[in-house]
Amino acid sequence: MSRGTSSFTGVVAVVAVIVAAAGCSGSTDDDVNNSAGGALPPESSTTASTTVSTPTSNEEMPLLPRVNSEADEDTEIGLIGSTHTISGDGYTIRVQVSDPATVRRSSTSTVSVLVPVSIDVVDGAYDLNPSHWVLRTLSGQEIDGITNSSAPTAIGKATVTGHIEGVIPFVDYSTRGALTNDEVSLSLVQLVPAGTAGVPVGQWNWPEPVPITELPAAQ
Repeated sequence: MSRGTSSFTGVVAVVAVIVAAAGCSGSTDDDVNNSAGGALPPESSTTASTTVSTPTSNEEMPLLPRVNSEADEDTEIGLIGSTHTISGDGYTIRVQVSDPATVRRSSTSTVSVLVPVSIDVVDGAYDLNPSHWVLRTLSGQEIDGITNSSAPTAIGKATVTGHIEGVIPFVDYSTRGALTNDEVSLSLVQLVPAGTAGVPVGQWNWPEPVPITELPAAQ
């Protein structure tokens, strides 16, 4: 073989090596692009979202204490047994409503609940009227206090300047069945000096509704 032929053969071999190297380089780039285990590019990524719903129906809203009008922010509110200091036109009083409330069943159609109350007149004179007291059941029925009762310790209508204590009688004559129904539970007591059309000035809640069947009998 001549020297010219040998040189040509060497050039062809070098070119072949360069082409092969270029082919390997392209294959490596493709492998890098596919080596992320199928990961999506940023523009294709997804984001999970959570929707939170807030109940707005009246059935899911709390029952507001009411005696023909809502108890406003100035109403003294506490549990049965607590004492509220209440001021009005010409008076300041300290009032405590306590347990045990008792029940008297005069007949199957007449039921009375007697709630113990203690009042101290701090200043002025207070025109006490049991009809300004309201007993509310868990179902929302309202029973006004009465001024006449056969209960020996019932508080009557009077103007007081010192200390007085006794029971406020709430009587149901079965006109609505508010207290004659054994399923009834007591919820709260309110004082409404302007009458049941006014805004309560004091409110006492039982920690838990009290079934009327669990009240002790009045003596």
